[in-house]
Amino acid sequence: MNNNVQQKSMEKREVKCMPTFESEGDQHEEIALMLEEVQRDAENTPELQRYITGINDMYRFFDNTYRKNVELLQKCQEQTANVVLNASKIKAILNATLNNKDNLDELKVKYEEATKIIKQIHESEEKSKSYIVTLRDTVTQLSEQVKHGAAFSYGDENSLAEIAEEVKKLKQEKERDANTIKDLQRQIQETTNSFNDLHSEIENLTNTEQSLNKTLATIYANLEELTNVVSSTSDEILRLKPIHQQSKQDFEEGKRKKIQNTDTNTDLRNKRYEMISTLNVLKDKNHATKDRILTRSKLLIELKNKSSIRKDECLHSKEKIDKSMDEIKDLQNKFAHIVNETENTQIEYDNVQKESQELAAKKGEVKRQSRQLRSTLIDKSFNVAKSQNDISQTERKNVSTIMGIEVERKNILEERLNTHEVKEQGKNIRTETVFLKEDLQKLKESILLLFDEVDQQRSLTMQFQAKAQMSLDANNQILLQSRAHQEELDEYNEKQSHQNDLSDQLRKERNDLKRKLVSVTEENENLIEQIKILDNEITQNKSDAKVFVNNTINDHLQCRLTNSTNDDIEKTNERLRNDTLSMERVISRLQTQRQTLDFILTESEHDRLQIKKETATTIGNIELSRKAIHERDVKIEEIRSDILTIERHINKSREVYVSKLQQLVDFRNELDSLDNRTQTLEERRDKVKQRKYELKQIQTDLLLERQKYSALLHEFSVPRNVHRWEVISAVDPQYASNLRYRAEVTGKIDRAHNMLIELTKEKETLQKSLAEMKKKLSESLSKSEVLNRIEIYKKDIEMKDEQMKTMREQIGGNQTEMYRSISSIDQLRGKVTEKRGATAVIRSRSNIVSMKMNQIQQQQNQQVSDGWFITQGNALTPTLGGGWVSNVEPQKETRDIDSTSDLTVKIEQPQSYRTKKTSMMVPSMRLTKPKTPHVKLITPLNKY
Repeated sequence: MNNNVQQKSMEKREVKCMPTFESEGDQHEEIALMLEEVQRDAENTPELQRYITGINDMYRFFDNTYRKNVELLQKCQEQTANVVLNASKIKAILNATLNNKDNLDELKVKYEEATKIIKQIHESEEKSKSYIVTLRDTVTQLSEQVKHGAAFSYGDENSLAEIAEEVKKLKQEKERDANTIKDLQRQIQETTNSFNDLHSEIENLTNTEQSLNKTLATIYANLEELTNVVSSTSDEILRLKPIHQQSKQDFEEGKRKKIQNTDTNTDLRNKRYEMISTLNVLKDKNHATKDRILTRSKLLIELKNKSSIRKDECLHSKEKIDKSMDEIKDLQNKFAHIVNETENTQIEYDNVQKESQELAAKKGEVKRQSRQLRSTLIDKSFNVAKSQNDISQTERKNVSTIMGIEVERKNILEERLNTHEVKEQGKNIRTETVFLKEDLQKLKESILLLFDEVDQQRSLTMQFQAKAQMSLDANNQILLQSRAHQEELDEYNEKQSHQNDLSDQLRKERNDLKRKLVSVTEENENLIEQIKILDNEITQNKSDAKVFVNNTINDHLQCRLTNSTNDDIEKTNERLRNDTLSMERVISRLQTQRQTLDFILTESEHDRLQIKKETATTIGNIELSRKAIHERDVKIEEIRSDILTIERHINKSREVYVSKLQQLVDFRNELDSLDNRTQTLEERRDKVKQRKYELKQIQTDLLLERQKYSALLHEFSVPRNVHRWEVISAVDPQYASNLRYRAEVTGKIDRAHNMLIELTKEKETLQKSLAEMKKKLSESLSKSEVLNRIEIYKKDIEMKDEQMKTMREQIGGNQTEMYRSISSIDQLRGKVTEKRGATAVIRSRSNIVSMKMNQIQQQQNQQVSDGWFITQGNALTPTLGGGWVSNVEPQKETRDIDSTSDLTVKIEQPQSYRTKKTSMMVPSMRLTKPKTPHVKLITPLNKY
C-alpha cells in the first residue's frame, strides 16, 4: 500500500514538475508567499535563522533567474515582432517594385511612341522645307518670265492659263502644308509636354527605388543579424545539451530523497496540528471567560455612577422645592395686600356712585335752569373750557400714573421669573380668584351703567367726568392685575403638575435601580465563584501546555532539519529545471522564427508569380479603362453643358426670387406705415369726436349762461330789483357774499372737472403704452429662438421656392384663363368706379342739405333764445308790488345724453307765463348755477 501511494505521489509530482511558461508566474508568487510564512514562523526561533539565510540566498538566485528569463522572453517577443514587421515591409516593397516595373514598362512604350512621332515630324519638316525651297525657285522663275512678257509664247514652254492653274494648285498645296505644319507643331508640343511628364515621373520612380533599396539593405542587415543570433543560440544549445542530461539525472535522485523526507514530515505535521488545535480551544475558552468578567465589571461601574448622579439630582430637586415654598408664601402675602386694595377701591367706587346719583338729581334742576338761562350760556361755555383744561391736566396725571403702573408691571415680571417653579398651593389661590372674578364682573356691569349715565351728563358735568375716568382707570388696573395673577396661578399649577410627574419618575427610577443592584450583586457572586473554578482549570491547562510545547519544539527541530535538507535538494532540482525550461523555450522560439522566415519566403515567391499574372491582366484592363474614360469624358462634357444651362436658369430664378422678396419687404414696410398712419388717424378721429362733443356741451352751457346773464341784466335794470339786492346786502351781507362765492366755486369745480377728465385720458393712454411695451418686452426673442426662427424661415423659403415652381407651372397652363379673368375684373372695376362717382355726388348733395338744415335750426334757436339787444331780457309780463320776478317756469332742457342720442341742443318754448309772489329766503328762487352739471356728462363720454 505504501509503495502504491508513493508511486501515485511521484506521478503527480512529475506531472506538476512539467511547468509551462504561463504557470511560472503563479509558482513564483506561491514561492514568495511560502517564504514569507516561513520567515514569520521563524522570527521567534533563533536556531532556524541560519537556515533562513540560506533559503533567502536561494530565493534571490531563483528570483534573478526568473527575471532574466522574463527579460529574455520580452526580447524574443520584440525580435519576433520586428521580424514580422520586416516581413510585412519586404512584402510592401516587393509590391511597390512590381508596380514600379509595370509603370516603367508603360512609360518606356509611351517614350518609344513619342520618339517615333518626333522622327516622323522631323522628316515631314525637312520635306516641307525642301518643297518650300523648290516653290520659291519656281516663283522667282515665274516672276522673271512675267517681267519679260514675250517669253511666254516661244519654245516648248506652257501658256499663261496653265501657269495660272499651276500657281493656284501651288497655293492650295502651300495652305495644306501650313495646316499640316501647325498640326505637327501642336503634336510636337503635346509630345514634349508628355515627355517632360514622363521625365518627372521617371525621376520620382528613381527616388522611390533608391529609398526602397535603402530599406531593403537595412532589412537584409537585420536578417543577417538574426541569422547570426540563431547560429549563436544553436551553438549554445549544443553546448548545454550534456549539462541538461546531467541535471535531469540529479533531479531524479533529488526527487527520491524528497519523497522519503515528505513522508516523515507529513507524520510530524499531523501531530503538530493536533496539538495546536487543542491549544487554540483552550485559548478560546480563556478569552470568553475574560470577556464575561470585563463586561460584568463595566456594568457595575456604570450602575454606581448612575446611582451617584440620581442622588445628586434628588438633593437638587429638594432645594428647588424649598425655594418654591418660600416664594409661594411671599406671593400669598402680596395677594392679601392686593385684596385689601380692591376693598378700598370698591368703597371709593360706592362713593362715586352716590355722587353720580346726586348729580342725576341735580341734572333736572340744571335743565330747568338752562331753559330759563339761555343768555348765561356764553359764561358757561367759558367754564366748560376751563373744565377741559382741568381734564387735560388730569389726563397728564393719568399718564404719569400709567407709567408708574408699567414700572410695577416690570417688577411683577421680575417676580414671575423668580417664581418660575412654584406649583403646590395654587388650588387655594384659584378658588379665591373665582370669587374675585364674580366681584369684578359685577363691577364691570356697574361701570357700564355709570358709562351710560356719564354720557348723558357729559354736557353739564365735565369736572365729575374726570373723576369717573380716574375710577375707570383704577378698575382697569385692578382687572389687569387680576388677569396677571390668574396667569401666574396657571403657571404655578403647571409647574406643580410637572414636579409631581418628576417625583413619580424619581420614585420609579429609585425602585428600578434597587432591583438592578440586587440582581447585579447576585450575578457578581456567581461570577466570582465561576472565576475561581476557571482559575483552577487555567493552571492545569498551563502545566499541560508547557509539557506539550516542549514536545512540539523537539519535533519541530527535527522537522526543520529534514526540511532544510529537502530544500537544498529542491533548489538544485529547480535550478536544473529552470535551465532546461529556458533552453527548451529558446529552441522552440528559434524554430518558430525559422518557420516564419520560410513561410515569408514562400509567400514572396507566390506573390511574384501572382504579380506576373496580374500585370498581363492589368494591361488589358488599362486599355478597356481608357475607352471607358473617353466615353465618360464625353458624357461629363454633356453633363457640364446641362449643368451650366441649369445654373443660369437657377441664377435667373434666384434674381427673380430676390426681387420678389424685396418687393414683399417693401409692401410689408408700406403696410406697417399704413397701419401706423391708420392708428394715428383713428386717435385723431377720437380726439375730434371728443372735441365736437365738448363743443356741443360748451354751446349748451353758453346758452344757459346767456339766459342767466340776460335775466340778471333784466333784474339789475329794474330799479326795484337793484333795491332788493341792496336790501339783501344790507340785511344779510353773508348771504350775498355766499352767492358770489358759490358762483366762483362752481366755475372752479367745472375747470377742475375738465382737468380731471384730461388727466384720466392721459393716464389711460400711458397705461396702454406701458402694457404694449411690456408685451413687446415679453414677446422679444432670445438668441436661440431667433436662430430657430431663421432656420424655420429658411425652410419656409425653400418650401415657397418649390411652391413658386409649381405655381409657375400652373400659371403656364392657366394663362388663358388668367387673361380672361383679368379682362372681366377690369370691366367690373370700371362699373364700380362709375357707381362710386354716383354715390359721391349723392353724398355731397345730402351733406349740403344737412348743413343747410342745421344752419336753419341754429338760426331759429338763436331767434328764440337771444333778443335784439344785449340788455334785452326774455318777455315777461309786467307786475306790480314787491318781490322777485323770477318765479316763472324755466325752459325745459334735454340734459341726458346717451350713445344713441343726437348731440344737438334743443330748448323748448315756455308753455305758460305766470307771476307769483315770492319770498326772499326761499332757496329755490336763488339764482345759482345748476348743481353738478358735469356728473351727467361722464357716462356718455365713456360710452362715446
